[in-house]
Amino acid sequence: MTKIVIDTKGGDNGAEVIIKGAAAALEKFPHLQVVLAGDEDVISEECKALELPADRVEILNAQQEITNFDNPAEAIFNKTDSSMLKALKTASEREDIFGMIS
Repeated sequence: MTKIVIDTKGGDNGAEVIIKGAAAALEKFPHLQVVLAGDEDVISEECKALELPADRVEILNAQQEITNFDNPAEAIFNKTDSSMLKALKTASEREDIFGMIS
């Protein structure tokens, strides 16, 4: 199995669009697993609506997000619960993670 972390707050069109993209990837690649980083409630609801396989989806709860308006240096220190930082930390610390998308 190949596992990647996806920052669901990393797009301009909302988490739902990113999760739909993850669903398409899961359908196309049967050996793929994903860790979805972002608002757990939003992710859970969308995963349920799309009927994503629970054994191939992990949720990494993160309530903050880093935007284009944030100072990058400040965001790294002040937004420690951001989906981007949590996804990056997870990808760097876990040996079962192949990569990260944000």
